[in-house]
Amino acid sequence: MNKASKSDQIPIEEMSFEESYQELQLLVEKFEKGQLRLSESVERFERGMNLLKRCNQQLNEAEARVEKLLHRIEPLMDSELKETEFPDEND
Repeated sequence: MNKASKSDQIPIEEMSFEESYQELQLLVEKFEKGQLRLSESVERFERGMNLLKRCNQQLNEAEARVEKLLHRIEPLMDSELKETEFPDEND
């Protein structure tokens, strides 16, 4: 009936965030249109849950990297602010 899409052939753990998210969107569209048989729906639901887990994992990793970078530049930002002369409010 339904041929596996190209992304179905890629192991989820090797997919980029964009690939995982795109496949997840396609699965949701198929569910909404009722294009799947029951057995296929269960299989696709399981894959969808795994894709969602992967997306969340990748987002959490990206957030952690951004936080780490922000913490590294925070001392630089603080020293720049300390060196900046601000006008006295009474002037």
